[in-house]
Amino acid sequence: MNDITSVRRRMFRFLVSAAIGFAWISPAHAQHADGNALRDSISMPSRDVAQAPEAFARAVREMSTSPHYVRIRVNDGPGNLGWTSCLPGQELNLAIRREHNLPADQEGIAEAARIAIAHSDRTFTFLNAHALEIVMPKFSEADLIRIRTRLAPLSNDELRAGFSLSPWGRLHEYFRNSKDRDAAACVLIERHMSPGIADLTASIYIDG
Repeated sequence: MNDITSVRRRMFRFLVSAAIGFAWISPAHAQHADGNALRDSISMPSRDVAQAPEAFARAVREMSTSPHYVRIRVNDGPGNLGWTSCLPGQELNLAIRREHNLPADQEGIAEAARIAIAHSDRTFTFLNAHALEIVMPKFSEADLIRIRTRLAPLSNDELRAGFSLSPWGRLHEYFRNSKDRDAAACVLIERHMSPGIADLTASIYIDG
């Protein structure tokens, strides 16, 4: 089995889980807390959310030990369905360098950032198997719905406090594994915040 076939099979499993995620939205959610606004915030997993251009540009340019996240749409060929992924911006930069065979020097990093920023719709096509492997989401659509449901009742101020590094926020204990952490970053971007991942603790932090 070649690398592209392997990645495509993984994508197929991801899309199956996405279908399960849609089916998982049940009438019980309709009875949750504050009515239609909260219900809609939970049950729209595939909506397009525009990440602030300056936040996206910073994330793909920086080479940091505590990088910021980006939210993108990815597919593995023209016209394919694709999926949502949230990952540190420098990982997207790396995937673009792999896709375009760019060097890992300052010029290559800058050119990859330029390519990323030029995709104003934040939709990327990767044909290189190694690039695809980098941008594949760790979380499924069902995971994203679950995390969105957990965070939906909290205000943005409560989220900032919950993901504070100092003092240590109470939400960190729920997001220790990478798939939940990446899904939480996706939800925070949907809420128009700028999440990153801290180097020493591998924990989410929020700028703005």
